[in-house]
Amino acid sequence: MLKKVISCTACATLFFACSDGSIINVNDEAKDKANISFLVLDSYSGEAIDSVEIYRSKDSKTNLTDSLGYSVWKKNAIGNYVFELSKEGYATIRTSVDVVEEGLGDVARVPDVTATVPMYKLGAEVNGTILYTDKETKNKVPAADVTVIITNLNRSIIPNEMSVKTDKNGNYSFSQLPEASSFLITVPQTSIDGNKYEVISSTSVPAQRAGATVDLGVQNLTLVTSDFSLVNSNTNKIDTNTTVTLSFSTILDKDSVIKNIKVLKGNISVLTQVSLSTDNKTISIKPFSGSWEDNKNYTISGAVYSSNGSYLNVNKSFTVGGTTTTRKPGQIDELKVELDGSYLDISWTRKDSLATGYSIYYKNDSMSNYLMYTKLSSGNYTSTSISYSNLLNDDAETTTVNIIVLPYNKAGEADAKRAESVSYTFAAPTAQVSNLSVELNGSYAYIDWDAPTTGSYDYRIYYKTPSMDEYVVLTTTISTYYETNYTISNYLESGDESIPFKVVPYDDFGESSLSKAVAATLSLAIDVVAGVAAEIDGSYFKVSWNNLANASYYYVYYKTSSMTSYSRTTSTSSLYKNFLISSYVENGDTSISFKVIASNAANEGVLADAEEVTIEYPSGPEVITGMTAELDVNVIALNWSAPETGIVKGYYLYYKTSSMTDYLRSSSNPTTTSVNINKALYTETTDTDISFKVTAYNDFGESSIDDTDPVTVDLSTTPDPL
Repeated sequence: MLKKVISCTACATLFFACSDGSIINVNDEAKDKANISFLVLDSYSGEAIDSVEIYRSKDSKTNLTDSLGYSVWKKNAIGNYVFELSKEGYATIRTSVDVVEEGLGDVARVPDVTATVPMYKLGAEVNGTILYTDKETKNKVPAADVTVIITNLNRSIIPNEMSVKTDKNGNYSFSQLPEASSFLITVPQTSIDGNKYEVISSTSVPAQRAGATVDLGVQNLTLVTSDFSLVNSNTNKIDTNTTVTLSFSTILDKDSVIKNIKVLKGNISVLTQVSLSTDNKTISIKPFSGSWEDNKNYTISGAVYSSNGSYLNVNKSFTVGGTTTTRKPGQIDELKVELDGSYLDISWTRKDSLATGYSIYYKNDSMSNYLMYTKLSSGNYTSTSISYSNLLNDDAETTTVNIIVLPYNKAGEADAKRAESVSYTFAAPTAQVSNLSVELNGSYAYIDWDAPTTGSYDYRIYYKTPSMDEYVVLTTTISTYYETNYTISNYLESGDESIPFKVVPYDDFGESSLSKAVAATLSLAIDVVAGVAAEIDGSYFKVSWNNLANASYYYVYYKTSSMTSYSRTTSTSSLYKNFLISSYVENGDTSISFKVIASNAANEGVLADAEEVTIEYPSGPEVITGMTAELDVNVIALNWSAPETGIVKGYYLYYKTSSMTDYLRSSSNPTTTSVNINKALYTETTDTDISFKVTAYNDFGESSIDDTDPVTVDLSTTPDPL
């Protein structure tokens, strides 16, 4: 069976024919080309727009919409077409249409499509002002000659992007914008007086009606800063009279240096004299008392700013005197470790002021020796956090990690043999999920479960078909549900009719036991579809049935009374299907039977076992009654009453003049119970009368013309015209 569709897409919003935005295709006409119709409406009023120029780039052809807003492009072959719609006073719209087939069997059926396209009046306006902060005066000043870009978020409107320059007052304005649109205002990085500035974020703005103005007010440019670094210091050679110097890679802001640089001795603030070199790159620090205390530890800290506004946090320690080079620091005290998310928090108490930093070592239970994890460059640290993900044993249910912290200075590290150690043991989870279930969602497996009542986990999903020896990993997820990325058929081997799934919690330490996890099995066995029913519903045969577990799709078969075997019509995932009666009823048929079988990725129902439901064709309509005819000059008005029971699709009109021996069917096929005909089209001047009969018809036949009473109009006398 061929699957053929016709679709219409736009670069933004495009509505299809019919009020519900759908495409109607009843496949009742075999043709290989489609008419593409456009209905163009004003986006605000909804009124039709005439004289819209529609240009097709594929063949450079142009059409105009009529007074009702319609334009029809006839006989379009299968393919993709790009159109541009334009009219003075409106924004130009670009849209595309895909034409492909849809039909039953091998007959090409390309249905027509109508696309409803909104157009947007021009005339909305957006204004704003750009300012920046002058580095010298710190005042807000207008940013002149700055580029401002406006982007229309409706990508079907062209042009999609425009730009302007700010005037000497920093003002900008975009006019003639399409109404009822949303825009994004952006300002690219710009250079003012040798400094780079930017607007941190874009601004969203909705356009109002044509003629209305949106004022965005002021947008401030921000100075773009660059990183800098501490390149040199003399803190490793400080005696009681040495001036501490810190040299940086860029020019510093003097005010920030004088204001922010602080010196501590332990936890006590030290009064100092801080100055900046003539090139503004080197900080000099002296104690106000004139000398540093021998063998004492000091820490310099504070944020210093560069001339362009970027900053660096300074944290530098030094020890006064030469005694630190002759003795290593002593041990720390009160070493502790605890788990904090994905990290181990380590803390201790400092005992020896000679420490200028700390070395952190670790060893797990599969290692013989301690390895260094990291170094801390200040003796003032008393805590740190380390990631444990690389410290764990592979494929082990538990891992014990031992930690030691060794103070150090230029003389070396504290004695490792005397160091206090602390340990932490990681264990794999033992909790299991609950209420695990799996069901078929179309051609995909949908799995969900409840998380364990304690702990926080990710989940590893396993599966095993009957043809597999053991469970294998399907995927991992942080959610408590999962739908397979591929259809179930990708996981099955020939003969498989079920798939068990298991979900196992895991974390950085390992995962819960797979063997103890409870499995949920997706059965793919297909039963007979129950509750199959069929009825005549207007112009359609409607076939319905009950939902069947594990069914992805349903196939509907039919067989008329003249057919020897069933023929498949279509597939569907719904629980009913409508079939146009006229496409299935043939002359001489008295009934039609239907069967429905279910299908999924592994199995399909057996047609021979399927329930059969039959619709006996009703007879054609009963004869009409109460027919009258009235001659008014050259017009004959015919009226009649519809049959009291049965379905009527329309009427056939038969006539016979006095010069004819048999009734002849006219080309008029009314669908109501009255019709006016021109006498001159049916009679000759020699005819003395004309008789009429009307029969009713539906998909199953026509009422008896022989049993229908005629009505006769006397033509021998002609009524006087008024």
